[in-house]
Order: sequence, then structure tokens, then C-alpha cells
Amino acid sequence: MIPLTVRPEHLKHHGGQVCFPGGECDPGETMEVAAAREWHEELGVDGDALEFVGRLAPVHVFASNYIVAPCVAVAPRQQFRPSADEVDEIVWLDPTTPPIPHGTQTIERGSLCFQTPYLECGGRRVWGATAVMLGELLTRLAPHTHRGD
Repeated sequence: MIPLTVRPEHLKHHGGQVCFPGGECDPGETMEVAAAREWHEELGVDGDALEFVGRLAPVHVFASNYIVAPCVAVAPRQQFRPSADEVDEIVWLDPTTPPIPHGTQTIERGSLCFQTPYLECGGRRVWGATAVMLGELLTRLAPHTHRGD
């Protein structure tokens, strides 16, 4: 299962959006060290238990002007204790039944207004950089996942 988080509405950047756990690298951190720290901060579980298996292609995030370098890890089953400051909800995605595109939605950022495609996952819309990363992750996982039918 793949955990996605829903960011609290009150956050300045990306409030209410579905995303992967993550954040900025602190000075001196590698991307994997930062990912493990963010995993712990956001989900309340041991980041040291992550087994990093690779990275996805970097993705530019328009709204924040960041380049995201996604790290992929396998984690043991753990009881998440999400940080209320950073996570409103956890949405679980079963990689054997990936979401499909459902249409487009209108995004407004100041004077800018545009349409973007989205996926539906756990009753939530996943779009933008998260949808791009999720698409690559699911494509890479596809040869290794089986439905068990």
C-alpha cells in the first residue's frame, strides 16, 4: 500500500492537497536523510526503518517553484501517528488497483486560471506534481504488482 497525505487547509502552501510525505532538505542533509526525517515528522513513525530503493524523475512544482526529487522507499508496516500540524488525513493507494484519470479541474492562483487533469484516490483528487510522481511510480511498480485474482 502507498500512503498519501492530505495537507491541512490552513497551510500557506498546498493546503488541502493530496501529496506524498516530504519536504525541504535541511543544510547538510542528503535527499534520503531529508525524506526519512519528513516521514517521521509527518507520519510519526521511524524514518530509520525505511529501505531506500531508488528515485523518480525530478518534478518542477509551479506554485512553490521547487524542484522535487522523489525518493522511493519500502517501509515495514507501522502504526502511523500523523502530525496534526502537517497531515489532516492519510489516503491509502493499492498499487494493484491504481487510480484512473477522471477529468479536469479548474485551478486559480491569483490572476492565473487553468485546467489540470486529476486522478481520484480515496475520494480525493490527486493532481499536479503528485499525480506526475504517482504516475511514474505506478508505471515502475506495474511489472512487480499482481492483483491476486
